Amino acid sequence: MWTDADTQRVRALADRVLEPSRPELVSCLARVTCAKADDIASALEIDPKDKFKAALSLVVTADASWQGPTTGREAWETVAPTEWLSDERRRFERSGESPATVRDAVALASDPSGVTAAESLARTFASRAHGLLKTAHAPLSVGWKFVDPKRYRSKFCARAQARSGDQVFAAACNAAPKTGGDALRSVISAELDVELATLRASVLKRVGPIAWDVVALVGWHIRLASNDVDSPFDALVALWELGYALDELADERIVLVAPAV
Repeated sequence: MWTDADTQRVRALADRVLEPSRPELVSCLARVTCAKADDIASALEIDPKDKFKAALSLVVTADASWQGPTTGREAWETVAPTEWLSDERRRFERSGESPATVRDAVALASDPSGVTAAESLARTFASRAHGLLKTAHAPLSVGWKFVDPKRYRSKFCARAQARSGDQVFAAACNAAPKTGGDALRSVISAELDVELATLRASVLKRVGPIAWDVVALVGWHIRLASNDVDSPFDALVALWELGYALDELADERIVLVAPAV
């Protein structure tokens, strides 16, 4: 059943949506800009909104000299963990085997443990979702794209999108033992409805339109979990708690999004 701990988790989620921790950000920015790490840390405190631009301001001079990598591939080879460079399961939507830009390379390489965990959660969810949908197989390839959090909407939560979240929810309802699908689809308690409304308002104010997608996902999860049904969406809630989101689920791939640095 749904517990107080679950409710606290929903409340905490509002501050984590598209907000990865990126513990290696200063280090990665120092390596691609050739600036001092201490100077970058100070610059980020002054201009935290566009962290990449703040770091660039330290090294781009009047004659536009630049000593760091100039392409996404060069930056990726500079900052990505060594084992990532030979991992063919990670792809990039605009450019294939490496990020398209230096900024994009920094966005992922600055959070190696978070990105690895996000990909694992995405594969776990894909396996369960494809099992519920009775499709041939679950994809192992994870594609990444980089988004402006203020403008982003998840394709996965759009009702018109193939393999969308409501299709997975409907399949989970139909597969649930003893509990009728209509009961699972029914409105949730007034208390939980207030929690969802608060979550939506908080995410909308802090990030933007993805607030509606967050509420859709958590709503599906709450309905299943409140009726003692094992929710496949738990992995996606955990994914969003890491600061990333699922954008698309297809036969051949999973697409995740990371907020731009």
